Amino acid sequence: MRNKSTFLALILIFAAGFDCGGSGSNGSGGSEPIGSEGGIYEFEDGASIEIPAGALDEGAEVSITYTEIDPGVTEGWWPLGPIFNFSPKGVEFAVPITVTLPYNPNLFPGELDESDAVIMFQEDDGDWENREGMLDTENNLITVEITELGIFGAGIEVCPDEDGDGHGKPACGGDDCDDDDPDVWSNCGTAGSEAIIINHLASDIELIPASAVEQAGSLLHVAYGHTSHGSQITTGMQGLVDFRGDLYEFNRGGTEGALDLWDQPFSGASDLGNPDRTAWEEATRDFLDDHPEYNVIIWSWCGQVSSATDDDIDTYLGLMAGLEEDYPNVMFVYMTGHVDGTGLDGNLHLRNNQIRDYCRDHDKVLYDFADIEVWDPDGNYFGDKIPNDNCDYDSDDNGTRDSNWAIEWQETHTEGADWYRCSSAHSQPLNANLKAYAAWWLWARLAGWDGT
Repeated sequence: MRNKSTFLALILIFAAGFDCGGSGSNGSGGSEPIGSEGGIYEFEDGASIEIPAGALDEGAEVSITYTEIDPGVTEGWWPLGPIFNFSPKGVEFAVPITVTLPYNPNLFPGELDESDAVIMFQEDDGDWENREGMLDTENNLITVEITELGIFGAGIEVCPDEDGDGHGKPACGGDDCDDDDPDVWSNCGTAGSEAIIINHLASDIELIPASAVEQAGSLLHVAYGHTSHGSQITTGMQGLVDFRGDLYEFNRGGTEGALDLWDQPFSGASDLGNPDRTAWEEATRDFLDDHPEYNVIIWSWCGQVSSATDDDIDTYLGLMAGLEEDYPNVMFVYMTGHVDGTGLDGNLHLRNNQIRDYCRDHDKVLYDFADIEVWDPDGNYFGDKIPNDNCDYDSDDNGTRDSNWAIEWQETHTEGADWYRCSSAHSQPLNANLKAYAAWWLWARLAGWDGT
């Protein structure tokens, strides 16, 4: 520690690259000494701390670090960005210091808005206290005056889930916390006020900031139901860890900072069409009732969209809407069915468009499985060439599939640099690569990244 009689040294350690509400851990940091006369330290993302003269009689070494705390709805508040640990705890200032924290406006659930944001402080007993704060909505910042150090985060207060039934949600429809009154939650949304469409335009992994990936790992708890075709997403994600590193780790429970993704956790249904077209809905309800901590539900089809009728898809959409209404703190991801070689005039394309139109018109979250399968990474389109799930296509418009766009791209690019080998059920590694990239776009968007 520096000589206390010389000056007050505040060593501010801050993980770089917050960008869009990301949460970091073990990141690179910087420091800035502030003398006893006081001063301001400003971070690139807008977070700052202002120390007035006379705040401390003696010097102290103060650190600011990200935490991996995920308060969840059971703690009575909903985080809007990273949670910071100001230490050493117990240091008190003679006059208030000013702390400014960033918040992510995309993380507000339902109809709540920026006027609901506050700074939360964790007390010694673990409870959280609302310290309020002054909002800067233009720059997405919130400022508070404090006289002690500890754990702080920007967030909104919610109704605690005291009975464990999953109803500890932001009271979007009312001011009270009546856990038995469904009307209290009736106006809550899922992922915001605009549709999130994850398709071939969301398959460039280079464009996703590391902070957005980390934010997803901090905030999301994902349950994914699928059979073989849907496994392209998870096997692609597994291969991505070897290809790009531990930043993209995932596991059940989200241990060691990984994304919490529980693969195939449902009982009573395997995918959106197995054993029938409705069993998945009851399986989802049973799962969420038993595991209310999970806040993202995603199911994939196998080949059932190919034979679906207009009414079948309406049934799917209606069941999803019902789940959204009954579990408003959960984000439900819609999905299209994989391509089947019937082309733009086939039933599959019509039914997929039915799903797409609904999601755009009703501001839903869509993972467009089929769209990802008909574009190569260079932006070449194969959807009008009767492509199938193996990426085969008709190269000369004679009605016969005689080429494979994924194999062609792989053969003209470097394995281990431009693409990676991984399992890809019914298809080629590149297809699973793109599915994994798009999956991380999805997780990042759901966690608040704006996609830019």
